Amino acid sequence: MPDPLQEPPADIVPELIASVYVEAPPVQKRQLLETLLRPLSLLALVALAGGKFARIRLRNGEVKSPIAIEDAQRVSAYEVAALVRYVQQANEEVVEVLVKQLRSLPLLPERIASLRMRPAF
Repeated sequence: MPDPLQEPPADIVPELIASVYVEAPPVQKRQLLETLLRPLSLLALVALAGGKFARIRLRNGEVKSPIAIEDAQRVSAYEVAALVRYVQQANEEVVEVLVKQLRSLPLLPERIASLRMRPAF
């Protein structure tokens, strides 16, 4: 069983965060998305998920407005994984902060082990 204090391999981090996202309560989904979207420009958001993240950011007419819980509920695990992959390339520190926050989850070691054994999204 992997050590929860050890960093998960970078190649499974997008799927790890996506799997946590799927099971997270709506408020945590919103927080996770806001953390991931924060460092990206509007142009970058247009390029991801067919512009879905840009539309979410602009829904209230302001780029920095809070994400609606309803919008967060409509984002799929596949889209979250793609977003995490992009953020890993643009600003790896953001992803590292999220992984550190996820370490508090009781099932994290089991999730990491199961992700190592299955194909990626």
